[in-house]
Formats: sequence, structure tokens, C-alpha cells
Amino acid sequence: MSLCVVVFCIVLEELPILWNMRVDSCSKVFVLMSSVVLVMIMLLPMDSMNMYNTAVLSVIVVITMSMVFVLESPILFYVFFELSVIPLGILLVSHGEYPERLLASSYLYLYTFLGSIPMFVVVLYLPTPSVFELWNDVSYSIWVSIMLVALLVKLPMFSLHLWLPKAHSQSPVLGSVLLAALALKLSSYGLIRLISNLTDLFGSFVIVSIFVMSLFGMLVSSFITSLQADSKVYIAYSSVAHMGLCVCVALSGGCYAFASAVTLSVVHAIVSSGYFLMAHFWSLFYSSRSLYLIKSFGSLHRWSLVVMLLLAMGNTSTPPWFSYLSEVMFFGSVLSHTSYGYLCVVLLLLIYVMVGVYTVLLFAAVIYGVFSSTSSLHMGAMSVFSYSVFVVGCSAFLLQVLLL
Repeated sequence: MSLCVVVFCIVLEELPILWNMRVDSCSKVFVLMSSVVLVMIMLLPMDSMNMYNTAVLSVIVVITMSMVFVLESPILFYVFFELSVIPLGILLVSHGEYPERLLASSYLYLYTFLGSIPMFVVVLYLPTPSVFELWNDVSYSIWVSIMLVALLVKLPMFSLHLWLPKAHSQSPVLGSVLLAALALKLSSYGLIRLISNLTDLFGSFVIVSIFVMSLFGMLVSSFITSLQADSKVYIAYSSVAHMGLCVCVALSGGCYAFASAVTLSVVHAIVSSGYFLMAHFWSLFYSSRSLYLIKSFGSLHRWSLVVMLLLAMGNTSTPPWFSYLSEVMFFGSVLSHTSYGYLCVVLLLLIYVMVGVYTVLLFAAVIYGVFSSTSSLHMGAMSVFSYSVFVVGCSAFLLQVLLL
């Protein structure tokens, strides 16, 4: 299947007239990332699934999502942008194990389709024949702000994220991998395209508000992550925090913001997919997704120690993961804004502390089975959380005032 996607990527430039496509370096990175995701899907144990249906559905989903990365027509871009959600919902309902999957699919469709209405209005109203012209034209700045709503719902940004933990918790492992690795990257790709060329929007009220909300959402998501016991919900909230960082990097406006956001998106796809694959393996072994019931999975399966260590390093953006350089450049970009840079860095350092906390908690739970002994830490975190929301809210308001 991965060979099909690679061949698809190679022949894209040979069919520009038929599908009105345009392929550049950013599109190629995201399309090739799709082939890597298919390779990861092949690591799934297929004895409990219908291999043929799984393979066909995977190829359909991946190719549908890959079309979003290369299409130039705004109408076709919108059509494939929304069509990618339908097979994920079908996969959730047909292969989910719990009755709550119907509610989760309702959340998925409701949030994504209602959030896409502004994009539909923009696509119909604007006369431009090319998505790339829309991204590059500063005169469309008002419509660009409207399109951000649809992109941030599917990203998802904190406060628009409620559908993601529900969808992940009820989806089969295939659905979780496709959702984390590809579905979220559609909005990430759109946001990167939207922001990379519209430098005149940096410093505007809309961009500043989204930047502040993303910082606030990253911190709150990190607190919420550390309080979860369900491994898939744990990883889902971790994904929300990670994507919040992608939003901040894209909106930072630095000279390396474009490359840094692409790098973080690719790393998030690999790390989140790897975490969901590991969650599938240990849930099969223990017949439970609860982190309290996992006992020394690493001592029984030595290979998981290496995999979890690499995933933890990727989640915290430490070497040898190449997202390390992206975050270093992001810090430099934030510090360049001398009026508010140091306040942003203080918030980011607090966020990174919390990211390290929940990453180490997950690693310790899976490898050493010590999650149950950290219940006091959870109670302490819960008591601190109520005070932190107020403090961070005041800080976010002060930061927005300084930015404006």
C-alpha cells in the first residue's frame, strides 16, 4: 500500500490538467508522510480484522487526504477536505467496540462539518481559481480570518477539541492512527499555507488572540493529560497540546516559522501514531486501556523500552528528533519580540515542564508499572489545577494586552 502512495506522489506532477494540481516541497513532504503512515498501519496485527477491507479502506482514506495536499481548485480542496472525515466516521462506527462510539461519531461530524461552513462560504464567494492564490493574496485577509475557524476546529485548537478525545477513545487503532497522523495534518497544512505568506496579518487582533489562546490551551491540556487514566484519552490530550505548539509556531512569524511548523507536524504524526500503536499492543496484552492496570510491560517486552523511549524523546522534542531545532528557532522568534517575548518564554517553560511530567508518567506507567503509586501526584495536580487556571487566565489576558 505504501508503494501505491509513493507512486501516486511521483505521478502527481504528470496530471496537472486533469485534476488542476500543483505540487511543491511542502505538498511532497505531507504526501510522503502518508506513505510512512501506511507502513505503520502494516505493523498492526491483522488476524483480528478483515485484512482486505482494512487495506482497501486505508488506501481510500490516505489517497483522499493526500489529494488535499496537492489540489489547486478551491472547490476540490474543500470537497476532499470534508470527504476525509466520512470514512473515519464509518470506521469508528463499524469497528468501534463500545456503544459510546455513536456519540463519538456524532461529535466528529458535528464539529467538523459545522466548523467547515465558514470555509465553504469563502470558497464560494471568492473569485480566485487557485487555493495557492488564496493563500498568497493579502487582500483576502478578512476571509483568511474566517477560514481559520474551520482549520482550527480540525486541528484542533484547545476549546474546539472536545470531539478529538471522544473520537480517539472509541475508534479502533486504525482509526486513531489515521486520525492522529493524517486527519489533523489537513488543517495543519492549511494553516501553514495560510500563514506562511500573509506576513501583514502578524500582530493583528485575530492572530494575537489565537496565539494567546493556543499558549493557554497548551498549558491546560498538559494539566488535563496528567490526570487521565485511559491511555487513549491520555494520548489524545497530549496530541491537543502538541498541535497547540504547531499553531504557536505557525503564528510566530519568524523567518523559519514555515519550516518549523512543517517539521513539528511531521514529528507529531509519527509520535502520536506510535503512541496509539503501543496503546493497542498493551491493551491487547492486559485486556484494558487503564494505565493503573499496566504492570511492567517493558520488562515483559524489551523492545517496548526502546520504542517508548524514542516516542518520549519525540514528544518532548529532544535530540535526535529534528523537531528540537524547530522549537529552538521558535524560542528565538518569540524572544525577538522584546516587548512581550520574555513573558511568552516563561509560559512556554511552564508548559514544557508539564509536557515532561506527563511524558515521564506515561513512560513510567508502561515500562515500570508505577502509575498507581503516583495517585498522590494526581491529587496534588488536581488541587493545583484549579488555581493554575485562574493564574494562567490572568497571564493570558495580560499577554494579549501587551501584544496589542
